Amino acid sequence: MATAAPPRLPMLIRQRLAALSPRERVFLGLGAAALLAFLFYLMLRDGSEEPVELIGTPPLPPASVAAPVTYAPPPPPPASMQPAATTGGLVLIGVFGGGPGGGTAVIATPDGVQRRIPVGREFQPGLTLKAVGIDHVILGSASGDQKLEFGKAGATAVVSAPPPPAGASPPASDAIRRAETMAYRLGLQPVKSDGRVTGHQIKAGANLPHLDQAGLVAGDVILSVNGSVLNEEQLMELSWTIANSNSTEFEVLRDGRKIKLALQR
Repeated sequence: MATAAPPRLPMLIRQRLAALSPRERVFLGLGAAALLAFLFYLMLRDGSEEPVELIGTPPLPPASVAAPVTYAPPPPPPASMQPAATTGGLVLIGVFGGGPGGGTAVIATPDGVQRRIPVGREFQPGLTLKAVGIDHVILGSASGDQKLEFGKAGATAVVSAPPPPAGASPPASDAIRRAETMAYRLGLQPVKSDGRVTGHQIKAGANLPHLDQAGLVAGDVILSVNGSVLNEEQLMELSWTIANSNSTEFEVLRDGRKIKLALQR
């Protein structure tokens, strides 16, 4: 018995295509187009792609190979080339304390800023507050001491006395000041308020240089000297203050009321 021959492939494909729905035909067409595009891309490729070498900065040498780097600060300019300290435009506004114990001054600089400066501090390049007086301050610089007074802009040079020879005795005035300071410390009793010294009371029988000339008596409480509260620091400088003032003003508490007395020299 003879078998039937299979249908030809093109006829079978046509039958299958005819059986497809319109949506299936669209998908089939898109797939065929994508396949043709891929085959066309393969035909255009020449297969000669070469790797691309990225160019960058060369690697740094190991730390052990790198030469050490040292920095030497430039030498300071000669003294003749360094800017000189100037006092032009400085104005003395106020002083606090003073004498051998130090003190503080309020100085206005040329830019209008007022600064509170203790003795020993350099407040401008080459300028140091060296001493505080009653109506002036002494500024120290490499070119010498200069005196800045109240009401005068700028300082004037001070001619310093030569230092005493080695082994020489101190001036008699220094010995007198020390003796007077000791007398004040022994003859004045601190008076405190809220834990702070607000004045010093004269003890009975105390021998206090110059204070009796101003009219102070035992029992008086000295509140201030030339406007500064007589605390422990001011007490140590009281002899110096009196010796360097033409007029020393005392504010005194006597029998519960405040009075003012003055010592003229």
